[in-house]
Amino acid sequence: LVLFLLGVMEGLQIALVELKRQEPESYKNSHPKAYKLGQYAMKGDNVERFLMGRQVFVVCCVFFAAKLTTIHGNSESGFLFYVPDWVQALFLETGLLACVVVVILAQLMPQIVASLYPTQFLELMVMSPAYWACIILETSGVTHICWVLA
Repeated sequence: LVLFLLGVMEGLQIALVELKRQEPESYKNSHPKAYKLGQYAMKGDNVERFLMGRQVFVVCCVFFAAKLTTIHGNSESGFLFYVPDWVQALFLETGLLACVVVVILAQLMPQIVASLYPTQFLELMVMSPAYWACIILETSGVTHICWVLA
């Protein structure tokens, strides 16, 4: 679930950026959800608000994924099979192996798909709620210090 949510957030950002390159009238009738979401996202400072909320959401998902995927096997009986100490220390306890899996599956793959098919990506049923979750997170005030610093 964490990887899915991370993928949605990563792909949503790329799809909205790619949507700016397209003429809205070209997908208005064929992809109405993408058109509606794109039109709202491009009004005022909604893109900046979305990006700030999205960043907080992504950081939380990445930290949660790191906690879930880091393995601490202190004893030899902790694994189903023998794992050398150096493999355990380098790949499992540091989370390096999980990091590679998370980056490929939950970040790069959705970004590539969204860049190739932005309107189709935004038509997925989870995109609108994900967009609004980012806007609500930004509206909550968690990211408001960024406006002062900018």
